[in-house]
Amino acid sequence: MRKIVLLSLVLLATGALVAQPLQETPPSKSYSEVARTFSDHLFFAGYEQGGNRMISPLSALLALSMTMNGAAGETESEMLAALTDAQYTPETLNQESETYLRSIKQESVLDISNSIWMNEAFQISPVFLDSIQKHYQGVAQSLDFQDPSSAGIINAYVEEATRGAIADIIDRTSADMLMYLINTIAFKDDWKNQFSGSDTREAAFFGEQEKTTVPFMNQEKQFSYLEEDDYQFIVLPYATERFAFVALLPDKTIPIRSYLAKHEGQPFSQMLFDWIEKSEQTLVRLTLPKFESRYKESLVSSLKTLGMQKAFTPGQADFSAMLSTGRDPLHIDEVLHKSFIRVDEEGTEAAAVTAVMIRVTSFMPRESVEMRLNRPFFYAILDMQEEIPLFMGILDTP
Repeated sequence: MRKIVLLSLVLLATGALVAQPLQETPPSKSYSEVARTFSDHLFFAGYEQGGNRMISPLSALLALSMTMNGAAGETESEMLAALTDAQYTPETLNQESETYLRSIKQESVLDISNSIWMNEAFQISPVFLDSIQKHYQGVAQSLDFQDPSSAGIINAYVEEATRGAIADIIDRTSADMLMYLINTIAFKDDWKNQFSGSDTREAAFFGEQEKTTVPFMNQEKQFSYLEEDDYQFIVLPYATERFAFVALLPDKTIPIRSYLAKHEGQPFSQMLFDWIEKSEQTLVRLTLPKFESRYKESLVSSLKTLGMQKAFTPGQADFSAMLSTGRDPLHIDEVLHKSFIRVDEEGTEAAAVTAVMIRVTSFMPRESVEMRLNRPFFYAILDMQEEIPLFMGILDTP
């Protein structure tokens, strides 16, 4: 029987009266700085691969931050180093994540959800679950991972949370999987200055490998714009002023990945915000392709490059804080990331999902045995509480 654990977002009135301990020393870096640093590290760990690529570093950061609550020892230390550049304690990361999630709670164009899908055969630590509820506004559900329908339940949640943009994240569940920690991000907003469909025209797009003909949107308006010798940079605001779309175009003699390579190891995300500050209102004849892209990637290799090694290593990973009983060794089996983006005349729709999959390292599926009651047998009906047989019998001939 499936058991649903509803994680309330409201503190009990009695708990709210308890004074919370003050943090003695403020974090050396803000959550924004930490998130920008992680974004740069994760993006540049895989940017050289060809073709389209889009990731949501924030989705990965939140999913792995939830996972970190179940880690201990060197596994926890490595995760914190990779996620926060060794700037935060676990408590600080949780508190800063909570603060950020509360700050975007009222933004109608942006939905962020966190969830845990647990194998009902294991007892998950309530301390771990409480931390996810409190700091990540997470919900949790226990499922029978041997039931083929469980994957469909998880995928249906992902599809709803991403507003239909991403239909699934896992192919199946299995008895040796402990849990899936899933973050979803869904964004949809209109341009502040929408493009007119009548100005959309077919033209050539010169890709790295081939030239293709695609529809381009066109408009001439005042935009925040910056131009230097080797690049152009533009800011397209959305109707919700908190969000904006930016585009960086290197000089045509410089391939985009070659240009990015010059900034690897630098605070690239911070540079984007610096450019926004430097840009000026300029009349721009803008030509922007309409496009829709879907992307799927395992983040394991990139995260290992960032120093997160033990978490993925059976026998070395320590996620003992996830279980309330037992000493089953656990490890991260996969960190799967999917993303979607659509840019058209009206605005932008984008979504991402990150699934951290925790496997039971020592799990050995039990071999089935067969019992065929096809000859005479004894049977009984028992009062289990009082330990009294109510009926006892032998079936000789059915």
